[in-house]
Amino acid sequence: MYQSKGVLGFGRKLSEAVSYALLVPQTSDVLLATTNWSAMEHSDQLSQEFDALMPTLRFVPLEAEGNPIAEGNPMPEHWKDESAAPRQGIQPDRP
Repeated sequence: MYQSKGVLGFGRKLSEAVSYALLVPQTSDVLLATTNWSAMEHSDQLSQEFDALMPTLRFVPLEAEGNPIAEGNPMPEHWKDESAAPRQGIQPDRP
C-alpha cells in the first residue's frame, strides 16, 4: 500500500499494488509482473485474483515474426546472446 501526491501536488491518493518476480526459463532474465489499483474497497478481491492468475502464466518463446516456437524445441545456443534472441512472450495458460 502506498500514498502518492495528487494532481499538481494537491491531495493524496492511496493505492495498493502486488508484484511478482518471475524467472524466465532458459535465460537469466526476470520478468516483473505488477498490478496496482486505487479502489481500496476491492483490495482483497483484486489481490486474490492477481495471486490466482500468476500460476497460470507460461513461457512462450516467439520466432522473429512473433509466432510461437513449437514446444519441445530447445533454445538454440546462438539465442543465448541477447542481441540474437527472439522476442519472448509470457501469456496466461488458458485453453
